[in-house]
Amino acid sequence: MRIGELAKQSGLNASRIRFYEARGLLHAVVRGENGYRSYPPEALQVLRIITGAQRAGFSLEEIRKLIGKVEQRGYTLIPLDLHYKGGRIKLEVGLAKGKQHHDKRATERDKQWQRDKQRLIRNR
Repeated sequence: MRIGELAKQSGLNASRIRFYEARGLLHAVVRGENGYRSYPPEALQVLRIITGAQRAGFSLEEIRKLIGKVEQRGYTLIPLDLHYKGGRIKLEVGLAKGKQHHDKRATERDKQWQRDKQRLIRNR
């Protein structure tokens, strides 16, 4: 999608989007043969995260670091603490690496097969 379409969908000015791109907050911007910027569909979600984080009080540098770690290293942002203090809402976030999912049933089947195999060998 082009910058005008992205600006319309996000509610931001095109200059603001170019600013975020220059600051390293938007990645994977491809230029076509005509020189126009072409943004992936995920860019809209990234812009929503950036504007929401700014409203929450994060600086652009903090947002850049968090987005970089989430995109490049596969981390997930997790809210650790959310409370109201002195007329402001305080939010503490952390970065976490997700657990690797596995099927417990497959593990149980393997254990059962090993037990059955041992029984068969003993009873021969």
